[in-house]
Amino acid sequence: MASTDLKSCSTENAGKFLNKEGKPASGDASRLESTSYLNGNSVKTTAHEVVSSTTEPLAENKGSDVKKERVGMEISRKEEEEKCGITVEARSGHEKERHQQESELFSKLTPRKFGTKGEDTTYQRGGVLNAVENRVVEFKSLTGTQTAKLPWKIMELAKEFICGCLNGNRKGIIYFGVGDSQERCSKFKRGEILGLDMESVIDDVVNAFQNVLNDHIKSDAGPLQKGGEQNCVNMEFVPVVNQESGTGLYVVEIEVNRDWKFCKDHIYYYRTWVEKKRGRVDKDKDTRLT
Repeated sequence: MASTDLKSCSTENAGKFLNKEGKPASGDASRLESTSYLNGNSVKTTAHEVVSSTTEPLAENKGSDVKKERVGMEISRKEEEEKCGITVEARSGHEKERHQQESELFSKLTPRKFGTKGEDTTYQRGGVLNAVENRVVEFKSLTGTQTAKLPWKIMELAKEFICGCLNGNRKGIIYFGVGDSQERCSKFKRGEILGLDMESVIDDVVNAFQNVLNDHIKSDAGPLQKGGEQNCVNMEFVPVVNQESGTGLYVVEIEVNRDWKFCKDHIYYYRTWVEKKRGRVDKDKDTRLT
């Protein structure tokens, strides 16, 4: 009985001197001491000792109950999924697909509107153009091309596309500096904005573009006329940004829109380079079927 009286007495006194955190108030340690007698011997204890001995088991029990509750919920979820035939692999696959869809949703970029200036639009680097490749939309990355060779490389690919759109009476755009997942060893998403380092060669690209219109594409009626058929082909440079700051990179876009007023029913050809033993020679190529 003495031991029971000891605990009750100490706990009662302790309640008067504990702070909000359940610890003895500063400077009151001596006042929390209480004295009782057990078998004729005086025994002293403090409120801190008594509170610790009574509350620690409660905390342990509470943590154990929470842990059991979590385990029970996990078991219930797994049982429910098993009833529905959902495996761990399927669940992880669904979650991965959902995250991918969310990522693509937020990273889709609106292409520059046909006929507008490139400087009025910007593309976020790493975003994906909300466009699908087909006969009137093409993506070319060219990220592995040396900067000095970009003018020639861009125009070599553009010539066939331009003639294809003119002969097919189609309105189309070819993008350079945009990922094409079908390119050999491509590690980019289709339509991913990459950008090309064009700062030092923009003038060269502009000159190469004009040379293509003047000398490398012609119709059965002769060269493309300035102020006429050449108006059906346009080139724009769209800046690529990274978190709203410039990168010095650009996406080059060449758009084609056949106008009957200029093109009539002409058939168009483009000139390619063909390697011969004695050097390169020009050769006209018919693209009526592209």
